[in-house]
Amino acid sequence: MNSFINAAVCKNCGDLIRSCHVHDFKMCKCGSIHIDGGNEYCKRGATDIMNILDVPDHKTYEWLYLMAPTDRIDFMLYRIGTGRDV
Repeated sequence: MNSFINAAVCKNCGDLIRSCHVHDFKMCKCGSIHIDGGNEYCKRGATDIMNILDVPDHKTYEWLYLMAPTDRIDFMLYRIGTGRDV
């Protein structure tokens, strides 16, 4: 099984977005980040690239999917070691 997943969390709104197939363009609810490409290619963009938090695998995606938006941001920032206390 390919563990790659094309998903990201927006730091502004906490929205978890995922592109599932080629040309499946997704944008967060505040419009700060977007992704495209599904599992074929990974294309990302943002008004500020620092607003994108990468979701590295299926297990993390499934876990984040169950969280509230603010909890997603806190978890991802903690995980990448920004020093933000959660």
